Amino acid sequence: MAPRVFAIHKPALKNQYTITGPSRDAAIAAECIFAKLRPALNKRPFLVLHDGPDANCPVAAVSHLPPFAKHFAIGLGDSAPPVVADEQLPDMVWEELHMAHSSGKKHTWAMDVAGGGGGGGGDCHRRRRMNLVWTRTRSVTVDGMARPPLSTRNWKLTELTPAEGSTRAGTAGAESVLAVFTSTTQTGKCGNLQINVDHGREFDMMLFATCLSLYSSGR
Repeated sequence: MAPRVFAIHKPALKNQYTITGPSRDAAIAAECIFAKLRPALNKRPFLVLHDGPDANCPVAAVSHLPPFAKHFAIGLGDSAPPVVADEQLPDMVWEELHMAHSSGKKHTWAMDVAGGGGGGGGDCHRRRRMNLVWTRTRSVTVDGMARPPLSTRNWKLTELTPAEGSTRAGTAGAESVLAVFTSTTQTGKCGNLQINVDHGREFDMMLFATCLSLYSSGR
């Protein structure tokens, strides 16, 4: 499948993001995801993603980072009913975004995805567990973009295999890059997130939540 590119904007002096990109609905040219940053408290998410253009839309995912914590708790919820962002919904699926290196250059996470490969086909009822890692990168970029020379907030997403146990930076030619985020110095814009696979909308939401968690925390 062709890569999908999502632009991530953050207006100056506002604690919010907008994510815009191609829609899965053929009747809609583009979709918009709204994300709100809030003060990090013990039981309150510091990042809330809404499935739509503003905070009145249903909550799709949240990210918690308690004070002094190294690891994020990412909650992926059913966006069908409207919910209060502070609530930990009983039907939310929780995964840990784990800082796997003391410098913060690697963060691992996992989730269940539909089977049948990365093209969106196959048996959607069969699910498999994917173990993934965001790795800070200097060499892999979104198609057509160049990494700003002084920027450190650029990541590639790869899958951890049992044989490897970990991924190695600088081996993009030998590994499959599932997604990549490249930052920009453009005013009001954070960068672009390119997704090279299709594991469903839940996977996309986890990409948005984990990528913005890293970006917002300055890691």
